Amino acid sequence: MQVVRSLVTGGRLVLSDYKRLEAGELPSLNPEQFWISLVPTQLQRLLKQPQIIPWLRRFAGILLGGAPPWPALLHQGRSHSLPLALTYGMTETASQVATLLPQEFLGGNSSSGRPLPHSQIRVCDPSGSPVKPGELGQVTIHAKSLMWGYYDDVKGGISPLETLVSDDYGYLDEAGYLHLLGRGSQMMITGGEKVFPSEVEAVLRDCPGIEDVCVLGVADEDWGQVVVALYVPAGAELSEVIIREGRSRLSQQLAHYKHPKCWLPTDRIPRNSRGKVEVGAVQQLISAFRSGKQGPKHGNDE
Repeated sequence: MQVVRSLVTGGRLVLSDYKRLEAGELPSLNPEQFWISLVPTQLQRLLKQPQIIPWLRRFAGILLGGAPPWPALLHQGRSHSLPLALTYGMTETASQVATLLPQEFLGGNSSSGRPLPHSQIRVCDPSGSPVKPGELGQVTIHAKSLMWGYYDDVKGGISPLETLVSDDYGYLDEAGYLHLLGRGSQMMITGGEKVFPSEVEAVLRDCPGIEDVCVLGVADEDWGQVVVALYVPAGAELSEVIIREGRSRLSQQLAHYKHPKCWLPTDRIPRNSRGKVEVGAVQQLISAFRSGKQGPKHGNDE
């Protein structure tokens, strides 16, 4: 979509190798004339390079999407006066359908912004009826940019899709800003209670002893699913200390049923080139841990 936008608007597109960028090899361009697109994990890694921060600050805007950003990352972005533009969209919508203006972000707004002019967003209950502002529901999108369908569904003929019921859950506030909580396919149900991994990860990412973390549900005979935290220790911090601090922070911010029952340390979280978690690889890693094939687990099931 970046290519299409550049062609339609007569703009310029610069493709950069992220690994080179992370290493401090900055492309030769004037940031004031460009927007840059990053996912939260990429931004987090770039902020560890002090020499890159002034360069990022010069961009007209920094589109941040692909995954929910966590509060500590957004606080860090504001502290550096970065022009972050939190955005929401997907392949099925030809990218963005809602975006937060950088000045709104710097003013304290942490939502995914308002719907863009070409789109309409509603948050609906299971029957498809819109819920009230502030109420949790499923994000439904009406836009001119929607896909016509998935390949297997359109073999017999295609027609434009008018509405897309997404897998995302969130709410619209009174001012029409979209707030996302997580994906329905990733939602865990443990003991009959619903838990979104992103809300647990947001708390744990703020723990000083945790460098990276991934939370997901694992099948359990008693609970249906149990919440499992796979984390990368920061430095030489002891796992017992990390888990104690993590539990303390969780107890102050989230209901007890949302707390991980199993904590597993690892050297790295499997991610793709864009920083997104490779869920299949994470599930295999957790299975290996829990079966005892990959060393001891820490923070045993409660």
